[in-house]
Amino acid sequence: MKKGGMMMRHSVKLVLVVLAVAVLIAGCGPKPNVLGKAGKYQITVEDLDKLVGPRVFRSYEDELNVKKQAVQRALEEKLILTAAYNEGYDTLPEVKQFVESNKKSRLLQALYDIEIVKNAKDIPESEVKSAYEMMKEEINAAHILVDSKELADSIYKMLKNGASFEELAAKYSLDRGTKDRGGDLGWFTAFTMDPDFEKAAFALNPGQFSEPVKTRFGWHIIMVKGKRKNPNLKTFEEEKERITDLLRRKKQRELVDKFLENLKNEANIQFNPDAVKIVLRELSTLPPPEKYMQPNAPQPKGPQYTDEEKSMKLCTWKGGSWTIAQFDSAFNTIPPFRRGKYTNEEQLKDLIFAMLQPTLLEQKALEMGVDKSEEYNDYLKRDLERRMIDIYKRKIMDVNITDEMVRKYYEENKDSFMTPATIKAIEIQVATEDEAKKLIDRIKKGEDAKELAKKYTLRTYVKDRGGELELTERRYPELYRAAQQINPGDVYPVPIPFQGKYSVIKVIEKIPPQPRPFERVARIVRSRLRVKLRNKAYKDWIEKAKKKYGFKIYEKNIAKTIDKSKYEGKEEEKPKTPAS
Repeated sequence: MKKGGMMMRHSVKLVLVVLAVAVLIAGCGPKPNVLGKAGKYQITVEDLDKLVGPRVFRSYEDELNVKKQAVQRALEEKLILTAAYNEGYDTLPEVKQFVESNKKSRLLQALYDIEIVKNAKDIPESEVKSAYEMMKEEINAAHILVDSKELADSIYKMLKNGASFEELAAKYSLDRGTKDRGGDLGWFTAFTMDPDFEKAAFALNPGQFSEPVKTRFGWHIIMVKGKRKNPNLKTFEEEKERITDLLRRKKQRELVDKFLENLKNEANIQFNPDAVKIVLRELSTLPPPEKYMQPNAPQPKGPQYTDEEKSMKLCTWKGGSWTIAQFDSAFNTIPPFRRGKYTNEEQLKDLIFAMLQPTLLEQKALEMGVDKSEEYNDYLKRDLERRMIDIYKRKIMDVNITDEMVRKYYEENKDSFMTPATIKAIEIQVATEDEAKKLIDRIKKGEDAKELAKKYTLRTYVKDRGGELELTERRYPELYRAAQQINPGDVYPVPIPFQGKYSVIKVIEKIPPQPRPFERVARIVRSRLRVKLRNKAYKDWIEKAKKKYGFKIYEKNIAKTIDKSKYEGKEEEKPKTPAS
C-alpha cells in the first residue's frame, strides 16, 4: 500500500512537471498579434495594416506574399535601426537638423490628429445605415459658380425672369470643367459634394433651381435636372466600409471648418480699410490665374505699391500684424496659377486668413501644449529614426567601383549589352489595302521598291531615302514580326495593317544581335554593376545582422490576418500576356 502511494505521488509530480513545461513553452511562443521580431523590435498586426494599407489582392496567395514581404522589409529596417542606435546615429548633426526642420509641420500634423482625426474616428452604425438609405437615390444637377453674392443674386433674378440656365452658366460660371456644358455635374449621390451644396441640391425637385448657396468654393446656383434610383449601389454589408469612410471624411471636414472658424474668431483679425482698398486696387489688375497654366507661360509682374503704401498697416491679429509690404512678400510666394480672383473685401480677407493660417495654427498648437503631446513626439521619433535608417543604409550600400571592375563586368556579361536583332527593310505606307496589294504585285514583277517608296509612301520622314527602316521588336514591332517570316530580298506577301494604314515591306538584310562597344555602354555597365554590388552588400549585411541581433517571422500569424473565405470560388487573376 505504501509502495502504491509513493508511485501515485511520483506520477502526480511528473504530471505537474509536464504541465509546467507545457505552460512555459506556450508562454514563450509569439502573441497572435506579433508577426515578426528583429532584435528588441516587433511588427504587429496594427503595424502591418499601416504598411499595406487598403488594397485589392488577386488571391489568397497574392495577399499572403505581399504581407510577408511587407513584414520582411519592416523587420530589416529594424535591424538597421538597431545598428544605427548602437553606433550613435541619433546624435548625428544631419539627423538632428532633419528633425528640427520638420518640427513646424509635425506640430500641425499632431494638432490635426488630436483635434480632428481622434474626434472623427467612431462613426455609429445607425449613421452608416441612414447614409446608405440616402444613397439609394442619385440626382443629375448643374450649377453656376461665381465669386460674389451680388453677382449670384443678379443671376438668380435673371433665371426667375426666364433666362436660360445653360447660357448663364457658359457666360458667368467660374467652374471651367462644367461651364461649356451648361454647368452639368452629371449624376451623383449624397456625400460626394460639399455638404452645403448637397443639402440645397437634394431639397430641389427636377426642373427647380436654388437661391444662391455659399460654400468654400464661392456662390452657387443649382438646378436639378433629374432624379433616379442609384443603379450602382450594392448591399449594405458590401457598402458599409466605404460609407463609413465617407462619413468619417465628412466629419473631419466639418471639424476642420469649425476649428478654423473658431481660430479666425479668436485671432480677431482687424483690417485697415484704406490699406484694403489699395491692395484690392493692385490685385484687381493681375491677369487671371488660368493664363499661367499654359506651358512656358511668362511670369506676371506683381502688384506695384509705392514706398509709402508698403509701410501702411494692413491688418492686425492677436499676436501679430502685417504691413502691405509683408503681405506682398507673402503673396508673391503663391505660384501665379494658384492665385484666385480678388475683387472685393470678402475675398481679400479670406485670402489673408488663409495665408495666416500656418502662423495662427502654430500659435494655437503651442497654446494647447501640442508640443508636449504623445502624437507630436511620435512624429519626431519617426523622423529621427527614418533619417537614421536612410543614412545607415547609405553606409551599408556604399561600394567602391574601379574602371577595371567595370571592364571585367562587361566582358563577363556581354550578352546583357547586345544590340537588338535588327531587320533592314524598305517600307511603303499607303492609305488603303487595295493600294498596298497593287504595290506588292509591282515589286514582285521586278519594279524597284525604293523608287516606289519615294513616290508613294505616306511616311514622310523616310520618303527621301526610299522608305528605308530599321525594324526591331521595340521599334515598329508589327512590321518586325512580319519581316521575320521572310528572307532577305523577299517582299511580304500581304499588306500589313499598321497605325491605321497599310504597309508593304521588302527585307534587305537581317542583322543578328551584336555586343555593343564598351565605350558606348560604359555608363550603363557601371550603373548595373553598382546596383548589383549595392544589393549584395545590403543582403550580406542583413544576414550578419540577423545572426547578431536575432530575426524571426511568424508566417502562421501573418496567414491568420487574411480572411480566406473572400477568395473561395475565385480563380487567381493571371497577368495578361501581349497575345491575350
